[in-house]
Amino acid sequence: MLLWKQKQEWRTSRALAAGALVGLGAICDFTTLFLSAFLGLYTLWVASGRGSARPPRATQVAARVIPVIVVAAVPVVMQLAANWTSFGHPLTFPHLYHLQASFRARHTRGLLGVHLPQLVPLWQLTFGGHRGLFHGSPMLLLALPGFFLLGKRWRVEALLIAAAWIGVVLMSSGYENWEAGSSYGPRYQIPTLPLLILAVALTAERWPFLFTALSLLSIGLMFIVTAHTPSVDEALPIPLAAAVGAFSTGQLDQPNLGLTFGCPGLASLLPLLFLVAALLFALSRTWSRRKQEPRA
Repeated sequence: MLLWKQKQEWRTSRALAAGALVGLGAICDFTTLFLSAFLGLYTLWVASGRGSARPPRATQVAARVIPVIVVAAVPVVMQLAANWTSFGHPLTFPHLYHLQASFRARHTRGLLGVHLPQLVPLWQLTFGGHRGLFHGSPMLLLALPGFFLLGKRWRVEALLIAAAWIGVVLMSSGYENWEAGSSYGPRYQIPTLPLLILAVALTAERWPFLFTALSLLSIGLMFIVTAHTPSVDEALPIPLAAAVGAFSTGQLDQPNLGLTFGCPGLASLLPLLFLVAALLFALSRTWSRRKQEPRA
């Protein structure tokens, strides 16, 4: 969003802040490193002024981009220095020194465990019941038509978001540890969710009833997961179905505020229900006010 605002007016302070976030993202995980690479390309495009009527000169583009690169490089250099100090080489990462031998072995093949995408993981990471993004959060399905709606207004941004998400999904489907442990959904896609929501927003604007229905379903499913337990047995073929079944019998494996107050079983979820209802009410009020505002 900081980079997107630079299209209207380039500010050095915003550029430095964006560069710092890109650099910090790059050292968090391979997934965010992938996203940072796309954001780096977007930085070059914005700095070049391709979307403006009067593109800046090459020297101006360099003056814009170089500070961003320098700031973004600082966390990356620190990470490489830490790798060098700890493991004797800047490009050696801690996956190869994990306590579990089976986990270490997974990362000796391909590029730290990443090879060509596989069809079964690709299905299970998107629509499948084992770790599918759309299986647990069907509201995010609206991002698919949202890419095209977004492209009608901001083509480059739509391509950036779609390519970043598709790239992460393909990379995850080629990862030896694609299931990502004891999680209900595709954990490695979490950094892409803020980008997907931008595409969902335009679909929600066009089909508000469909958005509301799928959102309530998604919230309900995630509410059950949160209430039952956020950690799942990796061997379960469809973890969400197991969570719904356990929840329906009042089985809650994690403590909550209601239990602390002495409320038994599902009644202990009343404080959480109240909080969710308050947040939905606040969001609906905000949405109503935004709809009444005149558009520029």
